[in-house]
Amino acid sequence: MYCSALAGILAISLVILGSHCLDTPSSTMDAVPNGNSLPKLQGGVDQFVIESAFPSTPASIPLYSVKSVENIQEGNEKKSMSIKNSIPTSSEAPSLAKTALEKYGGLPTDARLDDVIPLYISKYNLTTQTVEEKYPQRTQLLYTQQIEGMPVYRTRINIMLGENGELLDIYKHWISSYEYAGKTSVISAEEGFEELKKGKTTAKLQGSIPEGTRITDIELGYYLDEQNSDILKPVWVYKAVMVPGTEPFNLYVNAAQ
Repeated sequence: MYCSALAGILAISLVILGSHCLDTPSSTMDAVPNGNSLPKLQGGVDQFVIESAFPSTPASIPLYSVKSVENIQEGNEKKSMSIKNSIPTSSEAPSLAKTALEKYGGLPTDARLDDVIPLYISKYNLTTQTVEEKYPQRTQLLYTQQIEGMPVYRTRINIMLGENGELLDIYKHWISSYEYAGKTSVISAEEGFEELKKGKTTAKLQGSIPEGTRITDIELGYYLDEQNSDILKPVWVYKAVMVPGTEPFNLYVNAAQ
């Protein structure tokens, strides 16, 4: 968040609006302690509020061995963070992103668009607690890779677009080659939730999950753990809203039986 105090009767600051709790390279690429389990929850679980139906559980799912991963990280931070005359709208951005990605081989056919976020710098009045003006900065698009329709967590395309769809920044961490490696049965989403309540094999957190944390969605997917295994790990993903008005945080439970 970028803030600056202005002198005068009213205290004014500049803040970024539209910021989301996102899976970024710094937060989603944490190492897994060992090859047999996902990071353990650090702290306890008080109470969850389930707002999602439990999905049906397939009898088995394929396993895949990762052979290679493509990594791209380019951009101009100063230009990306500067105020623009205009930025793409949420409806305009996906088409512009496809054009911008052509120089990198195009948008992969297995990409799932997760979010489009127009970002603004806003002049905020600390006295009246109101936004007085908004200045366009950039539009962010987030994609996750899918294999056979299932999301692969810790894969990501994260791009920033400026005026007229100019590509300002790109981060790509994408499986470029994989092969079938057998299949496994999986536990049900209900069984996974019981494991989650015990604090087992979930995404690493500092401290406890607060009482009243809402589970807004549940899905079955894979977890990319390059440091410890070539095999994509099946996981149940519980999307948890810990603070009202914030984006969900992914909690992972090992789904392999």
